[in-house]
Amino acid sequence: MPEQQEWLCFPTWLETAGGPARCAMRRFGSSTEDMAVEFRLASHVDLITKLLELCLSAGGAPIERKFALDLPAGFRIEALLRLAELTDRRPFSWRLRCTLGDCGQESEFELTADEIVSLGGELREAAVYETEIRGQVLVLRRPTGSDLAQWTREPQEQEAELMLRAILVRPPVEELLGKGETMESLAGAVDDAMEQFDPLPGFHLDVVCPHCGKNSEVAPDLTGTALERLYRAQQALIEDVHRLASRYHWSEHQILGLPAWRRQSYLDLIGETA
Repeated sequence: MPEQQEWLCFPTWLETAGGPARCAMRRFGSSTEDMAVEFRLASHVDLITKLLELCLSAGGAPIERKFALDLPAGFRIEALLRLAELTDRRPFSWRLRCTLGDCGQESEFELTADEIVSLGGELREAAVYETEIRGQVLVLRRPTGSDLAQWTREPQEQEAELMLRAILVRPPVEELLGKGETMESLAGAVDDAMEQFDPLPGFHLDVVCPHCGKNSEVAPDLTGTALERLYRAQQALIEDVHRLASRYHWSEHQILGLPAWRRQSYLDLIGETA
């Protein structure tokens, strides 16, 4: 049985900018390299970049680190969700405690990667987005992984201004400040626009409590949930290697050199004789 592989397609504008039209995506937790990924200590920016480098390929070759970093943050999250879904086909789920009135009941809600990504709608195909603030048109682009990496190295109180200067294509920030705008008013207008243009980084939605029937806004952690699923896949691979090494005394290299279906056949035999 061949390793699972799917395709991740990108908008036309991203291909025009020099990126591939689509990438092949292999299942994480099926290669020797996957065991070396450090989930607990790496920053999310570095971790996502590493995972995309490992599992995405274009034209038969792994994608370059620069491409993974230059991808807009929303597309990086989309790729991460697709990768986690390829590893485990179950919908993503979150627990919720209703805080409305006297309800206080817990419930669970589920979303598939398709449902999450669909919230981007037609704007996924747009390279830039226009919004207005007091009659002035602002043209915005999506933040990239490189942007996020830079912002995390700067003091947190500077993040809003750095974000604004990075994603505002035109007019220049100084021109708007000269017309009486403030960093706070510009940041507010841009935040509102990005909820429509690039919803995954700040993902939120209304969920109906099944107990009291009231709506509440929730912000599920898409990145953390996907990374946790991929971490579990890595741990399952490590456990498989341990079981096979303990029984057959093979090296890690020998075990991971076997096709996945053969590894599973040996694991099944171990289970039958346990």
